[in-house]
Amino acid sequence: IQGNQVVQHILHMENMTEEFEDLMHQYKLNISLPHVMKMKGSKTPKLTHANLTSANKALLHQVYRRDFEAFGYSMGTLDEDRKPSNITSAGKEDICSSSRNDRKVLDKIQINHLLPVSPAPKILCYIPTISTEHQGKVREVLDTWGKRCDKLVFLSNATNDDIGAVTVNITEDNWAHLWEKGREGTQFIWETYGNDYDWFLKADLDTYIIMENLKAYLASEEISSRYNEPLILGHRLSLPATQQKFGSNKTLEKEFLEKSNHTFRFTSGGAGYAMNKKYFKTFYESLDAYFCMSNKEDLTQPEDVALNFCMANLGIFPHDTRDELQRERFHLFPPKKVYNVRGNAHRWWFVQFHEDIGGVKGGQDCCSTSSISFHGLKAAGELHKLDHILYSCRT
Repeated sequence: IQGNQVVQHILHMENMTEEFEDLMHQYKLNISLPHVMKMKGSKTPKLTHANLTSANKALLHQVYRRDFEAFGYSMGTLDEDRKPSNITSAGKEDICSSSRNDRKVLDKIQINHLLPVSPAPKILCYIPTISTEHQGKVREVLDTWGKRCDKLVFLSNATNDDIGAVTVNITEDNWAHLWEKGREGTQFIWETYGNDYDWFLKADLDTYIIMENLKAYLASEEISSRYNEPLILGHRLSLPATQQKFGSNKTLEKEFLEKSNHTFRFTSGGAGYAMNKKYFKTFYESLDAYFCMSNKEDLTQPEDVALNFCMANLGIFPHDTRDELQRERFHLFPPKKVYNVRGNAHRWWFVQFHEDIGGVKGGQDCCSTSSISFHGLKAAGELHKLDHILYSCRT
């Protein structure tokens, strides 16, 4: 209305199923979209952006720029399969000049390289996926932040050595079974790589990680001094009492709620979370415990809630990763949305999930200058775009 966004959630047709399931996950609703049948005789459109002249594109850019930015789309400077190294000089300039909303946040972020004398923590990154994404978002991760991991593993329904995808056998391979995939993936990763890495980073396909800042944070006195404790680092959320449902074991749920005084804090899966070796090993050793939602009927629980519930029963809770000015390092949304959040939108789940842990900050106070992650970058080319802004637009 009058140029202001009045809805909380915008879903995109090309990613409708995944984005709808993410939204239902946020509200803890067990609702799925029905399968959609294509119209008989429908064909793939023959007209694409490649058919537009430079003049056409310039006119669209001029007239519809705000619409593209509001709905999270780039203006076509990146083809869907284009990599940063292949972006033309004109395209690079256009990304740097047309991404003003993202750059309000990204230009303030410092890339913190560790000094050569500093011991760099070794990080294994792992991401749940499905085979239909192997040539899409998986490639974007590989082309951008994923290449800065010490090891990158994709937990999939099909093995592909070229991209580092391994098969994880679960009941049904879709986004509703992330807890089951997470459990199976944890077992595979610990048994295969547990002794080789200091930290284990779980992220999503639409997450962007600034790896240099993550390593610098892990090497900081704040974190390194506590390395012998089980640590999980990410964006903390506090689940409101009215939404505290923890699986099929109601006796366990009741005991936990009484013991915790109806307080439950967890790390968001979307923003990514890093677990040190002691935390990851403890989780692995507890997978079959009764308090770790191991029943068959619990395998569709939200993965981030289930993991933190399991560890909370052992008295292990997420670390507060905000900086000294109480600004977040791990972010649930893309940069421009993080900048525009309003802490007084009390009917919004995001605000409600922060009410007893310091609230929500937007604008200039939204983000730490040592920010580590952003999430919700679903549109094709968005990871490339962020990568280019962070590493090329400043030079």
